[in-house]
Amino acid sequence: MAESSFRLPGALNVTDGNVAENFKRWRREFEVYMTATGSDKKDNAIQTAILLHCAGPQILEIYDQFTWEEDEDKDDPGDVLTMLEAYCNPRKNEVLESHRFWTAPYTEPFDVFVTDLRKRCASCNFTDADRMIRDKIVFTTSGKLQELLLREDDLNLTKAIKIGRAYEQSQKHVQELREKPSDMSVNKLNTAKSKSDTHGYKRPNK
Repeated sequence: MAESSFRLPGALNVTDGNVAENFKRWRREFEVYMTATGSDKKDNAIQTAILLHCAGPQILEIYDQFTWEEDEDKDDPGDVLTMLEAYCNPRKNEVLESHRFWTAPYTEPFDVFVTDLRKRCASCNFTDADRMIRDKIVFTTSGKLQELLLREDDLNLTKAIKIGRAYEQSQKHVQELREKPSDMSVNKLNTAKSKSDTHGYKRPNK
């Protein structure tokens, strides 16, 4: 199949958001594109040219500033990706990343909250990441959900996620049931009115 029939990966964004995550996602898209088109079998220089074309003009300018140990390294797509990864992953401040993790607010849906915690946790270099995420869930939630989490013996991350999902689902069901009576009341009112009209009808005098 022709390369033109495959969608090119978008440009690599190194200015907005989490640049390290941007690179990780972009690299995955690029590697899939290269495999799908068979371009990963081409000469290294051609692969590098495709890489730079996909990454965009900003990355080409960054590439031109790289210093290479060997001149041929600049045409090796693996070496270019390594250099770009290093550029997109500057040294992290673990204390600051931990602060961001522990101060992150609770958000709904619950699964989105957990996914966000996993991403934040990856930058904190915690020894036991699952325990930290479990504790963060317990500390950040409130009310009935927090009570359910604290009531569980030997609570681990898997159990915490299961409880959080079940609680969120039950809340949706409760909300749905609370909305039904109002609909039923309207139906009853309409039915009663209809009966009243029927019973109160008087045949006109001839």
